[in-house]
Amino acid sequence: MKLKAIIVDDEFNALKLLKITLNKYCPQIEIVGSTQSPVEAIELIKKTEFDILFLDIQMPKLTGFQILKKIEIINFDIIFTTAYDQYAIEAFKINASNYLLKPINVEDLKSAVQKVIKQKQTEETVLLEMLKNIKASNEFNDIRINIPFNKGIEFLKVKDIIYCKSDNNYTHIYLSDGTSRFISKTLKIIENKLPKPMFYRPHNSYVVNLDYVTKFYKSDGGYLEMSNGDKIRIARNKKDDIINLL
Repeated sequence: MKLKAIIVDDEFNALKLLKITLNKYCPQIEIVGSTQSPVEAIELIKKTEFDILFLDIQMPKLTGFQILKKIEIINFDIIFTTAYDQYAIEAFKINASNYLLKPINVEDLKSAVQKVIKQKQTEETVLLEMLKNIKASNEFNDIRINIPFNKGIEFLKVKDIIYCKSDNNYTHIYLSDGTSRFISKTLKIIENKLPKPMFYRPHNSYVVNLDYVTKFYKSDGGYLEMSNGDKIRIARNKKDDIINLL
C-alpha cells in the first residue's frame, strides 16, 4: 500500500532529515508536499490529497495544534514529530496516530508508518466486506422510481440503476443493461427518491448504487469502480463517511 504524506516542520534540517529517512526506510510513503511555514501549511493541507501528516508542534506564529484547528475536516492520519514530550497527552486527545520525539528513531518511525498502513488496510477490508454483504441483499429489488420522458413516465427498478451523474439541472442515469436516461431533474431530486443505504453520494456529482461497486481504491484521492467499468471519484471528506455509512 502506497501512502501520500505531507511534512510540516519549521526547522530546515529536521524537515530534510525526515524526508531522507522516509525515502530510505519507508518506501510505502510518497512525500507530496512539505513546508517550513505553519501559515503556508494550512493551504497546503487544504488543497492536497494525502494520507499522513508529519507535523511539528512548537513553531513560530502557529503551533501544530493551531494549524489543525484551522482545518475543517481532518480525514488524514497525524504523526507528530517534536522535540518536546509535554504535548503527548494533548496530541492523543485529537486522535493522533503517533507521537515521535526528535531525534527520530528509525525503528519508531517505521513502526508508526506500519501502524497507519495496518489501520487503513483494516478499513479497506471492512468496506469491501460490507459491500459484499449489500450485494447479497435483495431488500430493494422491487422498489421502482418514476422517471419522466417526453411521452409520459417510465418506471425504473432501482436495482437496475448503476449510478446517476449530475449535469447542471439535468441528470444522467446509467443502467445495468448498458442503456442510460437523460432527464430534466437535478441529481438532488433523484437522490431523494432512491433508498439508502443502497444508494450513496460519494461526490457532489454522483450517486452510486453500492450493489454495483466492484472495487474501492484509496489511491489518487480515492475512487470507486463500478460494474460497467466507470470510475467514480470520492470527495476528500467522504472517504471515512462511506465506511461509517456501511
